[in-house]
Amino acid sequence: MTRIDFHILSCTGFNEAAHYVCRLTEKAWAAGHSVLIYCDEDWLQGLDEHLWSFRPDAFVPHHPLSDGETRVNLTCSEDCGGHHDVLISLAHQQPPHFSRFNRLIEVVFEAPELKAAKRAHYRFYQERGYPLQNQRV
Repeated sequence: MTRIDFHILSCTGFNEAAHYVCRLTEKAWAAGHSVLIYCDEDWLQGLDEHLWSFRPDAFVPHHPLSDGETRVNLTCSEDCGGHHDVLISLAHQQPPHFSRFNRLIEVVFEAPELKAAKRAHYRFYQERGYPLQNQRV
């Protein structure tokens, strides 16, 4: 069964949340995991740029899933490619095919529409009996 964690950030903006997602992705990648980052279409380019520049000494090889599959991909579509290890979601929409992943991390920050969407995701998972963890960051 998929392990689902909600990482609840105290920040209010996308840039701070993107920085957190980059650090989380780097940590998972360094531990040997493959990572798919699922986000809204208007955030895809920003996350891509953040992954290249969030720290001067960081290097997380990645690209959009539409350009081919690697250990770290970003997507805003329902296509998950062959990924099944770690899914990080910063999207308003519930991640498609989340149940094929070993772990799902739902990232929440202080944006009213996003918080409302993530609450709906939480209820959905809870009603289906998934073990849920909350982590305030």
